[in-house]
Amino acid sequence: MTIKTARIACGLGSLAAVALLFAGCSGASDPQDIGSTTVSSTPTKAASPALQRDSKVATAMDGACSSSYTHGWTSVDMVITNNTPFTLNFESDLSGPSTGHWHQRPAQTLEPGQCEVVNAYASADLEIFNLNVVYSTTWGDYFPFSGTANGTAPTFNPNVFDGEPQYHESGQYWSGSIDSRYTITSSGQAGQLHTHFNLTLS
Repeated sequence: MTIKTARIACGLGSLAAVALLFAGCSGASDPQDIGSTTVSSTPTKAASPALQRDSKVATAMDGACSSSYTHGWTSVDMVITNNTPFTLNFESDLSGPSTGHWHQRPAQTLEPGQCEVVNAYASADLEIFNLNVVYSTTWGDYFPFSGTANGTAPTFNPNVFDGEPQYHESGQYWSGSIDSRYTITSSGQAGQLHTHFNLTLS
């Protein structure tokens, strides 16, 4: 083969290779063959939103939520269990201790079958100390988990309300249109000025 013929053959070969590239028929079937790096397109899984600081939420099983919290002054300690098939949403404007401070705050949501530990304390000895932890549903039911430490007779709220209820601080009770389909019960209640409540919504 003459030099001129070789140059023509080489030129035709180059044109054929270019044509193959434009037609998507490159001989390089794997990116590594042409020096490329494979990039994964799998989306990164977003982290779940964190619960409020100091909340303690678990699945409601024996021993999953338990507490023996007490404070040096007057305090209320609650184990709250959502024994329903729907999600509860925290109502911060209706919740909180009658005075004093949170120790463990409620979660923003309490899913079906979950329980949590919440508690608060007063900065001095009080005759009466109340803690309200209110949840609601998207259709307007309200669930005031309410416990009162009292030197004579600790009390809790058993009622669920259809619509936003009103809290009467002077008597430590809630009023409103009661939804009798649900109730809040208390078991394991103990203590007076350092009172523990085990509250279940069902």
